[in-house]
Amino acid sequence: MGVPGGLLRRITGSNGRAAEARPTKGIRRVLVVDDDDSILTLICSILKLINCDVMTARNGLEAVAMFRSCPDLIDLVITDLEMPVLNGYETVRRIRETRAETKIVCMSGYAEKRCPAGTIFLAKPFTPGQVRACIDPLSEAEG
Repeated sequence: MGVPGGLLRRITGSNGRAAEARPTKGIRRVLVVDDDDSILTLICSILKLINCDVMTARNGLEAVAMFRSCPDLIDLVITDLEMPVLNGYETVRRIRETRAETKIVCMSGYAEKRCPAGTIFLAKPFTPGQVRACIDPLSEAEG
């Protein structure tokens, strides 16, 4: 699936060059969880620009199954909080049951949402710089 034009404009600067394209230090493999295709497309495009390998899941149940199949191969989970099938709160709980130290960023379009303890909040809509601002401190903790 290609990146829709409106989303592409959000991840490139006015000169057409990729924004925030420097590589991350320690975060390489990211599992992104969201039931909204446009959000998945946008965040995956941003992550690929900074040289991350990206896996996607459309709900928490799918994400937990993917994570449990290879917990040591995933450096970061970015999950929506409000999803059908299994919400982000329960997704985080189950992922942390598998590997307690998992780095997790929680997304929501509702500013008043509280994140589970030990996670970072990313408000929707977001910019590439905001995504990077969430990931950078986690990358620094790696090295």
